[in-house]
Amino acid sequence: MDNHLSYYTSQSVMSVPGKYAELYDDLPRDISSLTHVIQGLMMHDQTLPLHGLTLTDEREREFNLRTIPERLAKLLAMNSAPLTTARPPAERVTGTCRDFALLFASMVRHQGIPARIRTGFAPYLPGFLINDHYLIGDHYIPEYWDVTQERWVLIDPQIDDITRQANDRIKFDALDMVYDRDFYLGGSVWQKSRNGEMDPLDFGESRNHNGWLALRSCVVQELERLNKVELLGWDVWSHHLLTKPEADLTEADRSLIDRIAKLTIDADRHFDELQSVYEAMPDYQQVREKMQETGLLS
Repeated sequence: MDNHLSYYTSQSVMSVPGKYAELYDDLPRDISSLTHVIQGLMMHDQTLPLHGLTLTDEREREFNLRTIPERLAKLLAMNSAPLTTARPPAERVTGTCRDFALLFASMVRHQGIPARIRTGFAPYLPGFLINDHYLIGDHYIPEYWDVTQERWVLIDPQIDDITRQANDRIKFDALDMVYDRDFYLGGSVWQKSRNGEMDPLDFGESRNHNGWLALRSCVVQELERLNKVELLGWDVWSHHLLTKPEADLTEADRSLIDRIAKLTIDADRHFDELQSVYEAMPDYQQVREKMQETGLLS
C-alpha cells in the first residue's frame, strides 16, 4: 500500500476506538449500510427539530466529546444495544459534522479502509444570513479510498432521509459527491478567491467569522485534518494563522496560505510536503502542547 494510504488507514488519537474496538467487529462493510448505522447512533443539532426534539444544555455538552471513546461511552450510557441497532432519536448522541465524519473514519479505518476528513464549504446547507445574503458555511465531511475504483470517494454521512426531505438543495448522491460542485474544498475556495473567481464574502459562519478570515481558517484546518489532527471545530489551539487579525497578516503569511491551499488540493501528490510544512509551522507545536495538556498525547 502506498505511504499515504497506509497513513490514512491507521487510527488517529481522536479516532482510535480503544476499549470499544470489538463493538466495530459486527459493523457492515458496505458504505451505504455503514452510514445508516451512524445515522442511527448520532443526531446533528440542526436536525433535532425535525424529530420534535430541542437542544438542552445537557445535550449541548455532547458537542465537546472530542474522542471516539468519549462519544461511544456516552452513547452506550443512553442505550447499551449493539451499534448496529438504530436508537430512537432521543437516545442518539448529539454532535456536529466533524463528529459524523470522525465516527465514519474511525469505523472504516478499523476495517482497513483509508479515510480522512476534508474541510471546506457546503453550498447545500442552511447558511448564516448577513446583509440579506446567506453565507456558505464551512463543513467537515469524510472521504474514503475505494480500492476497486482506485480513487477517493467524498461522502456526507450526516445526510439521512429526513434531512434530504427537509432540504431541497440536496439533489446529489451523498455517497459519491463531486468535488468543487457539491462540496468546495477549502484550498480551492482560497485559490479562486485570490484569483477573483469567487467572492470571499460569500463564505463564513457568522458576522464575525466570514470572508478572508473564514477562508484561511478553513485552509489551516484542512492542513490539520490531512495530518490527522481532527480537532473539534472550535478547538482553536494554534494562534499564528487561525486567529491573527487580518490587518496583521504579512505577505509571508498569505504566501504560506497560498502554498498550503495548493498542497491540500492535491493532497496525495504532496503527501510528504503536507506533513513537513505543518510540522514546521508554529501552529504545530502549539497544538501538540495543548494535546499534551488535555491528555491526548503522553
